[in-house]
Amino acid sequence: MKAMVSAVALAAAFVAAPAAAAPVLTEVNTNLLNTPYTFTVQGVSFTLSAVSSFSAPLLVSNGTNGAFSSVFGSPSSSFVNRNTVQYGPGIFGSYASFPTPTSVNFSNGDNFLGIRATVGTDNYYGFVYTTNNILKGYGFETMANTAITATTAVPEPATWAMMLVGFGMVAGVARYRRRAMQARYA
Repeated sequence: MKAMVSAVALAAAFVAAPAAAAPVLTEVNTNLLNTPYTFTVQGVSFTLSAVSSFSAPLLVSNGTNGAFSSVFGSPSSSFVNRNTVQYGPGIFGSYASFPTPTSVNFSNGDNFLGIRATVGTDNYYGFVYTTNNILKGYGFETMANTAITATTAVPEPATWAMMLVGFGMVAGVARYRRRAMQARYA
């Protein structure tokens, strides 16, 4: 038995992957019409605000060494209905700096917007998740020069509740069947 435990521990030591930093995700859920929201990553600031506009409610600006994903020199967002979007080095698209508030065209609906913080020669990639004028949250990769994948795959509380009720029903059916199948002797 001791040999088996030792073998499993030794195998786990050789198979274990090296520790890797994980992206930092921050939930915000704030209305940008009321007040701009500024956050700082790696010493670089990013500000988001909103105006009452149907096609371009989102405004973005950044501090020194910050940049947003852009197309033809304008900030550009990716619609959430694409399921996942990656931002990082070597991925199609460019980044540009916007020191003054600049509108993001077609930012109505659910959108991802890529962000990049440059520290020395390292780039830290991230994303902002918005719905119209609501900043839902943002995330940043903590490892320099590493891509980050933006996704909306986190279930809402109602989905979690429905899943737990379903598990409870499955457990109830399993318990009922177990009672009904018990052997009885006379």
